[in-house]
Amino acid sequence: MLYDEKMTLTRRSTERILTEEETSILTGIEEIKKQERSDEHLPAAAVVLSIIPLIIFGVAAYAVYSRNYILFGYIMGGIFSVAGIGISIPRPNTISIAFALAGIWCIVVLCLRNMFPGTDTFILTLGLGEAALVGLSILTGIIIGRLTSKQTEAVCTGYARRAVTDHTGRDSYRILTAPIFMIDGKEYIPNDMRCCEDAGFDIGEKVPVRLERDGELIIHKGSSM
Repeated sequence: MLYDEKMTLTRRSTERILTEEETSILTGIEEIKKQERSDEHLPAAAVVLSIIPLIIFGVAAYAVYSRNYILFGYIMGGIFSVAGIGISIPRPNTISIAFALAGIWCIVVLCLRNMFPGTDTFILTLGLGEAALVGLSILTGIIIGRLTSKQTEAVCTGYARRAVTDHTGRDSYRILTAPIFMIDGKEYIPNDMRCCEDAGFDIGEKVPVRLERDGELIIHKGSSM
């Protein structure tokens, strides 16, 4: 993904090996942020939003227990639709769009079944056809993604690090590290930052990578890290 200190909440470093001084600075920053988060009051909207998934799960469990599979189908269709659309708005991709289509079509099929009783075979055929189309769209997206991704050579320009709270201990922290790479004048980091002291690359080192359409950076196997 594109590297931005403010967006990724990281601190830029020029040291390949994590030093004690840098660890102290990073944990100090995380301690301040943690204190700020604890001082903030949880908005009422956030409380409501945290309860909604529990309600949905409870209703879905009741639907399965009571063998009301139509209600369960509506719930799953709604979850797939909302999740697919929610993911597609900021970062549209074939898989998220397919999830949204699957959810919407599930609801449409159930509505048609209720509106036109006795047409189960027809509705089942439509459902299987849509499932095949969704599967085909995912496969097509993967193939297109492979064809349109960019194979190139990236140059390491530094390291992104940040401290995160380790939930095994109250005052325990882990330092996450990712190398920063320059490609065509823009800086990227791998989507997954790793807990390691050695960033794996020297500044100025050239590394073969693949840059996906959505900005995901994949380091080829055989490289360090």
